[in-house]
Amino acid sequence: MSYFIVLILFATLIPTIQLQPPVLPDVTVTFSYGGILYMTNFKDEPRLLTHDSNYNILPTWSADGQQLAYLSATTYETASRQAHLMVMNMTTGEVKQISPLDLTTETNLAWSPDGQHIAVTLGSLFVVDLEKNETREISVSNISAQSPSWSPDSTQIAFQANGNVYVIYEDGHNTHKISPYYLYSYQPQWSLSTNQILFVPSENSQVGLNSVQMETSTSTTIIAPQSNSIFNPQWSPDGKKIAFSVSGERFSEFPITDFGDVFALNADGTNLHTVTNKGLDSLIGWTSDNKHLLYGSGEPGGAGVSIFISNVDNGKTTKISNDTLEQMCAYGNCQSMSIRPEVGTN
Repeated sequence: MSYFIVLILFATLIPTIQLQPPVLPDVTVTFSYGGILYMTNFKDEPRLLTHDSNYNILPTWSADGQQLAYLSATTYETASRQAHLMVMNMTTGEVKQISPLDLTTETNLAWSPDGQHIAVTLGSLFVVDLEKNETREISVSNISAQSPSWSPDSTQIAFQANGNVYVIYEDGHNTHKISPYYLYSYQPQWSLSTNQILFVPSENSQVGLNSVQMETSTSTTIIAPQSNSIFNPQWSPDGKKIAFSVSGERFSEFPITDFGDVFALNADGTNLHTVTNKGLDSLIGWTSDNKHLLYGSGEPGGAGVSIFISNVDNGKTTKISNDTLEQMCAYGNCQSMSIRPEVGTN
């Protein structure tokens, strides 16, 4: 009799175990919607960050998650030629303009890890010194500089210009090229944990992933050229993994299951696998636990966009956007979604 009781108890426990939701990390993002900045933790409704009548775009977090830089223009029309760099203190809510530059919607922003500087692209590369309240041009003028990324010690900046990846000291000295001279290279990202710079090289319309270990100047091919487009490659916070978005032929080297997917792999190029497999998917970024990725997913030509979080180790994926957020993000109206770094870390 006791044998059957044990069996019954075991059987009743199975559904309970299977129905337990996955443990997800806390994550908060900012984004721009209609020129207004919002923040959401995916548990509550998105809340307003800006309350003025300006057109505000490109929210960019400081490394400690305590300050938010963004561009602000009087109207949508003026944002393409006369936007100003603002910083919001997330504790006090104070907002101030920190540079006299007239920036544009093509501008890229990047905080230094120590929070003292912001790299700004406007054809050239500029550095805004928050402590000294000054802005200085540190590169040669008008070289189509883009995608700035800071070194772990906040002394150097990697950036792309005219198809090459360069590194320059924040005072403007010792500019040197780190990408191969025969490849068109772009989208550098500096790992704050491993001091490596990741970038995308292109040759004959084929792309891959390369990295350079800055302490030894050692260059590594992570992925050889593929007949796909690679976008937004990102290191995990610990520098052990890489994620990126891919589009292109469905039956090419990357096993794209639909129109666009997110892939992840180890930093040494092993364990390449698809994180997403439905619709048009695009990477948002890593969470602080180094295990989860946020991505947006929609149907090509369709209105809806949902936000998902996926565990890169076991493939478990959960939709975390609510109806309000999905309505806001319809037709791609959620711009520059950015994950807030875990408060108190850098």
